[in-house]
Amino acid sequence: MVLRLRKSLYGLKQSWHVWYGTFKDFVISIGFEASPVDGGLFLLHDKDQGTVVAAVVLYVDDLLIIANEGLIGQIKDQMKKRFRMHDLGSVSFYLGLNIKRNREHHTIDIHQHSYIRTNLAKFRMDESRPVATPMAMKLHKRKPDEEACDPIIYQSMIGSLMYAMTATRPDIAYAIGVLSRYNHDPSNEHMITLKHVFRYLNGTKDGDCVSEEHSEEHSEEHSEEDLEKVHSEEKEQAHVDVMSIRTMLDAQMTINRQLDWSSPSEERSTGDRENRSRLPSPRPMPNTMPLE
Repeated sequence: MVLRLRKSLYGLKQSWHVWYGTFKDFVISIGFEASPVDGGLFLLHDKDQGTVVAAVVLYVDDLLIIANEGLIGQIKDQMKKRFRMHDLGSVSFYLGLNIKRNREHHTIDIHQHSYIRTNLAKFRMDESRPVATPMAMKLHKRKPDEEACDPIIYQSMIGSLMYAMTATRPDIAYAIGVLSRYNHDPSNEHMITLKHVFRYLNGTKDGDCVSEEHSEEHSEEHSEEDLEKVHSEEKEQAHVDVMSIRTMLDAQMTINRQLDWSSPSEERSTGDRENRSRLPSPRPMPNTMPLE
């Protein structure tokens, strides 16, 4: 006898797929659009202004709604009519991220202090001597006469930092990217360098990632013409100003720009460059509303 399942059951492999399809169909029916870059992100646009006025983030059965308070209430009421939900209020912790809002200064402070401390203690690096930089030496492949370290421990240590690297600690991205190249055959030198990253985190484990409201009224731009205003008798100070302004020019980024990161080591062959050239150009991110 063959039976047809008319309703998905909790615990089956297909259950989460059915749940995602059900939720996606619902949010699209109330005006949201699925993001082309992340299947768990849904955006609501203001068609007149062309800006994003609300966003819903879905992770399994946890929802994060981002909008002004009035619109959040409307979205919640619509969802409660369709699903049984528990309203947990303003977000303070989500997927290992501690989130704190300062409404007076219009900032969002995100950190992973407890996550980093847990990993430091796991690999017995919580009492290590802190260092000021995440990476201090140039690495090379292990030579046949070099002593190898345990690749399982090495890979576990690398993997434990991936979430922090992609979420709140981009300052260790380069170091982890380089060290990950030696996952298959790490040497003791690679392990020492990896522990150097942990020592750096031990000294900066209380660091936060702060997002501020962008305002054109308070934005400042600098150009090389500003250097002409420096008096000739202040040559030493002028040298500092030159470095400061050029650094600012190099680091200046405008809102709504999508960055395309690449590494020269990943394009060593002509075939790699040709394959990369065939990839579609990155789509620009939509305008976003200011923080309330």
